Amino acid sequence: MENKLIDIEKQFEKCAPIFIALGNETRVHIIASIIKKAEKENKCNGMRVGEICACTNLSRPAVSHHLKELKDAGIIDMREEGTKNYYFFNFSSSLEEIRILLDKVLNLEKHK
Repeated sequence: MENKLIDIEKQFEKCAPIFIALGNETRVHIIASIIKKAEKENKCNGMRVGEICACTNLSRPAVSHHLKELKDAGIIDMREEGTKNYYFFNFSSSLEEIRILLDKVLNLEKHK
């Protein structure tokens, strides 16, 4: 049992940057804007900083700061197309870490 708790604690530590990044309302709004655009276009080409500024009414420096935090947490990723940068939601990375954590917690609960 103690090993399982240690394992869960390690997974929480791994997910901490994701939870911290998601704890900011502005960053959640940025993520939602990126996902809405992808859903609307039925693809995930991403958004440029200027587009995100327009959706969120934030300045370029503010958007850039939040994008860095989201990128560092593995929640969004960026692709370059010439001199243009496109930011998109990284479904696999961030969600997978949270799924692993939830599986561990739920399995612990089942074995009580």
